[in-house]
Amino acid sequence: MSGKAAASSQPAQLPWRVTERRLGHGLLRCLCALLLFGAATLFAAPLWFGVAAQAPAPAAVPLALATAGLVCLVWGIDALLYRAQLTLERDGVLFEQRGLRGAQVWSEPLDAYRGILATSEAARGKVRYTVVLKHVKDATRDAVLRRAPSPAGQRARVAAWAQLLGLPVLAAGAQGLEARAAADAGKSLAALAAEGKFRPPAAPDTAVLGSALRLLPRAEGYAFRRWRGAAVIVLGLTAVAAGVALLVALDGLAAVQRGDYARLIALPLGVAALVFGVRLSETLEVDPTGVRARLVVGPGVLRETVLAASAVDDVRVDAALGVHVASDEGAICFARGAPERALRAIADAVLATVARGTADVGAAQIARLRKFAAAGFAAGLGPDQVHVKLSELGAPVEAVEACLRAIAEDRALPYSGLMRAHLKLGRLATERPAPAVLALPPIVQAGLPRAAPRATGRDGLLVTAALVAGFMFLAWLAAPLVARAALFVAPWVPTSVLAAMHNATRKAGEADYATAGRIAQGYAGFAVPAAQGTRYILFGAQRVRAETQGRHLRVVVENLRLEKKGDVPQADYAAVGIVVAPLDARRSDQWVPAYDFNVGGTLSTETPVALLAEQVFIVPTMAGACASGCQARLLLQVRRGAEPPFTENSPAFTLESGTGKPPG
Repeated sequence: MSGKAAASSQPAQLPWRVTERRLGHGLLRCLCALLLFGAATLFAAPLWFGVAAQAPAPAAVPLALATAGLVCLVWGIDALLYRAQLTLERDGVLFEQRGLRGAQVWSEPLDAYRGILATSEAARGKVRYTVVLKHVKDATRDAVLRRAPSPAGQRARVAAWAQLLGLPVLAAGAQGLEARAAADAGKSLAALAAEGKFRPPAAPDTAVLGSALRLLPRAEGYAFRRWRGAAVIVLGLTAVAAGVALLVALDGLAAVQRGDYARLIALPLGVAALVFGVRLSETLEVDPTGVRARLVVGPGVLRETVLAASAVDDVRVDAALGVHVASDEGAICFARGAPERALRAIADAVLATVARGTADVGAAQIARLRKFAAAGFAAGLGPDQVHVKLSELGAPVEAVEACLRAIAEDRALPYSGLMRAHLKLGRLATERPAPAVLALPPIVQAGLPRAAPRATGRDGLLVTAALVAGFMFLAWLAAPLVARAALFVAPWVPTSVLAAMHNATRKAGEADYATAGRIAQGYAGFAVPAAQGTRYILFGAQRVRAETQGRHLRVVVENLRLEKKGDVPQADYAAVGIVVAPLDARRSDQWVPAYDFNVGGTLSTETPVALLAEQVFIVPTMAGACASGCQARLLLQVRRGAEPPFTENSPAFTLESGTGKPPG
C-alpha cells in the first residue's frame, strides 16, 4: 500500500493534506550508529593505530562493529529523509513520497476510487485501524486517510469521509467488497440483521475447537477459554536459566554467605512465572447484549474489555489477530494463532449471537416469558421445571426472575400458589440453571456504567514507564554477567581509556589505575591477595600453611608483602598476626588470634614496600577445631602519626593442613 497517513480526523473541507515523517526512528537509529562506531574505534585503536593496550582485539571485532554502525547510519538517514504527503482535492488524489531511496509521486482522479473502507492491519505486535480510499483496479494506489490504535468513533468518521468525497462505504461481503447504501453507513451488524440486510451464519459446530480451545457453559450465548501461558512459561524458563548463570557468576552459594544474594531473585521470579503461566488464559463471552474478553489467572481477572452488541461493526478471522471483533467503541482480539477452523467457528458464534439483538428486559419480554410459562404449566410441568425451561430460552436472568415474581403475584392464575411456594423455598434462577449450562447475568446490563475499551498496541506513558523500569531491572540483574564480559574485552581496550574510566569512577581511598596495576602485579600468585579496602597499608601472603602442634595450631606465613597505599605519605606497622576460626563459626568469640609484636617498621615514599620472608604463629587450642579445615584472616597493627593504633584485616581465606587458599 503506497499511501500512508498519520492519525488524523476527517477533514471539514477539501482540499485536504496530511504528512507523515519518521524523525524519531531516524534519530534513534543514528544514535545506535554512533555508539557502534565508537566501540569500533575503541577496539581498532590498539590494533591499527599503535595505542597501548594489554592485547590487540581480533580484527573481525572492529570490522563487524563498523559494518553494523554503517548499516544503522544509512537506515537512520533514510528515516530522517522520509516524507510522505497525501493531498485530496475535489477532482483527484496526489501522493508524494521522498527519501534516501528516491521519490515516488503519483496522482489519480477521484473517479478511479470505488469507496471508503474501514479495515485493520497488524505489524510488529501492534494493531492499527485504518480508513482507506480503495482504488478500483490498483491496490498500490490505495490511500490511507486515517490510522489509529483503536476503532472507537470510526463509524462516524467513515460516514463523514463518504459524504465529503461523494463515495460509498465499502464492507466485506460474500462477493468481496460490496458498497453499502448511504442510509446503512452508520449502522451496526445487529441493526442490519434486524432490517434483514445482514444474514447471520447458522449455529457453529463447536466440535472443531480442538484441545487448545474449550467451550464453557453459558445458556444465553457462548463462552470460550484458551490457555495463554506459553510465552510466560518461556520467560520463566529463561529467568530460571539466568538465575543459574548468576549463581555461577556470583561464585555459587558463597554469594549468600557474603550477603550478595539480591540478584539471585531471578530464580524465584522464574518459578513464579512458571506458576503464573500455567494458570494464565483468555476467555471470550458473547450474548445478545454484548461481547466480553478477559485475561484471567485462575479465578482472578487481570484485564477485561466489554463491547455492546449494538456497537459491533465487524467480526472476522485474521491470520495475525485471531477472531477480531471491531466496534464503534473499541476492539477485541481472541485466540491468536489458533487453527483457522476453530477461529471460524468462534467468529460464527459471535456473529450469530450478536445479530439476535439485545433482549428487551421490559414488559414485552416478561409477557413473552409468561406465555412460555403458561404453556409449561398447561403441559403439566412443575414450577421448578418451568423455571429451568425459561432459563433455557437465553433470556437475561433479571427477566426470568421478574416473570416468576409476576406469576406468583397474579392470584387469578391457578398455578400462582405453586410459584409462590417455589420462590419461598429460595430456589432462585441463578441456583437452578439448565443442566450443563449457566444462566448468567447479561454482559451489558442496562443502566450500569462500563469502562471504555482500551486501545490496542504498546502506546501510553504507563506502558513506556513499565518498559523503562523493566530494562533497568534487567540491567541491574545482569550486572555480574556484564562485569565478566567486561573483563573479557578489557585487554583489547586502550590503556589510556581504561585508566580514565577507572580514575573517574573509583571510590575515595581506592588506588588510581597505575597504582592498582602495580598492586595487582606485586601480589600476583599470592594465596592471600591484598584487600583494596585497607586504610593505609596493603598486605598479603604468597603462601600460608598450617600444622598441628599438640593441642595448638602452628601457622607459617611465607613472603608477607606490605605496601603503602599511594595517597598515604607515611605509615608505621607495629605487629603482624593471624586470627583463626572454624568454618562454621557464627560468633566473634570463636575467632582465636595470635600476634608477633617483634615485627615493626615504617613505610614511606622512599621505601613503600616491605617483604617479611617467614612469620610463624602459634594459635592456642585450635588443633582439634581445625582438623577438617578453618577460616583465617591476616592481621596488621598500624600506627600513623598521633592517631591511636588500629588493626587492618586481610580477606578471609580457608586454612587447611599444609596450605592456605582463598575461599571458593
